[in-house]
Amino acid sequence: MSSTELRGAGSLTFRHTRHCAIAVLAVSIALGFAFDTPASAANCAPGTGRYVGAVKSEWLGNGRNMRLLAPFQYSDECGVNWIAPSGSVVNGASIPEYAWSIIGGPFEGKYRDASVVHDVACEDMTRPWEQVHEIFFQAMLTSGVDRTMANIMYSAVYYFGPRWPRKVVVANLPAAQAPAALDRALNGAVIGSRANITKAIPKRGANRNLDFEVKVTPPAPTLRIEDFDKLKAEIQRRAADGSGGMSLEEIRNFKPN
Repeated sequence: MSSTELRGAGSLTFRHTRHCAIAVLAVSIALGFAFDTPASAANCAPGTGRYVGAVKSEWLGNGRNMRLLAPFQYSDECGVNWIAPSGSVVNGASIPEYAWSIIGGPFEGKYRDASVVHDVACEDMTRPWEQVHEIFFQAMLTSGVDRTMANIMYSAVYYFGPRWPRKVVVANLPAAQAPAALDRALNGAVIGSRANITKAIPKRGANRNLDFEVKVTPPAPTLRIEDFDKLKAEIQRRAADGSGGMSLEEIRNFKPN
């Protein structure tokens, strides 16, 4: 459902919640609007993620924070670079503390490099939270973490790690196509995400089109902390029964009995 509110000359505010990707696509086609498509899986090479450099750091006085003394980078399977600049301060806060007991600590063993990249990306909040948590999973596999354990840790950060809104700028649309701006902003977002136009900026020229700034707000987690052990058990059961284990999509859609 969408609602429209006229807030003054040249300023329209629309709100929309993503319920179904099919509905989003249908509205967009009806309005003659095309999405920008992100890099598809066909353009990626599974198993080719790699680190550039090594984590060089010093512990700070509080015994919890660690400062990077040199830049560190993860290049993912699609060729996107995730950079942790020199001077970044990390502390494992992007990983829920109750999950630390599973691995012993966020900077121990094979989890350290992935944790550093994840911490910096969660602090920056310049990329979608869903993508950041998936890169944590991918980086763990690159570090040699067992896939079952990587699934469990991904589950912890996906459901209980940081989530943040993102701003999307949809450029050069007529005011009447404001709903299309919302649909574009919600493309690929988690079901239940909400979008609202926070600003409509008139373009120069005769066509009187607008640039829309859209805020996409994530939904609350659909899994309770007390149900996490059920998901963990299901991941372990699927890993042991020869079915190939749970996919990330199945983890995201998990419903406890």
